[in-house]
Amino acid sequence: MFGLGMNNNGTGLVLASMMMADHPQVMLPIIFYNLVQHVVASCVDISILRQRPA
Repeated sequence: MFGLGMNNNGTGLVLASMMMADHPQVMLPIIFYNLVQHVVASCVDISILRQRPA
């Protein structure tokens, strides 16, 4: 589930960079959102793995 969403964000980032090449400041929020999504997904994954019995 997380992988699909992150893959779509990466695709959107590439498309946005091609369409808005003359406005590089627009890319910063998209890149920041992608980074935050990766960090949150890894925290959720770690918390799920810790709750699972061995």
